[in-house]
Amino acid sequence: MHLLGNPDGVRNAGGVLDQVTREVEIEVLPENIPDRVELDVERAQDRRLVARARPHHPQRQILTDGDLTIATVVPPRAEEVAAPTPEAATEVAEPELIRKVR
Repeated sequence: MHLLGNPDGVRNAGGVLDQVTREVEIEVLPENIPDRVELDVERAQDRRLVARARPHHPQRQILTDGDLTIATVVPPRAEEVAAPTPEAATEVAEPELIRKVR
């Protein structure tokens, strides 16, 4: 599977495109075997299905279940900030004295 485009959730919401499935089963004559099956994810909101994949030839048929998720747009995770410990709250941030000033 080859994904085409940049989904809105990645472009505008900071999400990450996660390709879950990398291969699908297709039925095709030996002389028409493609090197890849493309899936346009430009307008993907949450997930794309095999049924929307294009094998780029009318004599090719995708056999993989049409409800299989190929890729998802994962929303960004908020960065976790550690709560300060009581010991850190009592420490005073002072610069370290390296040499005596005269």
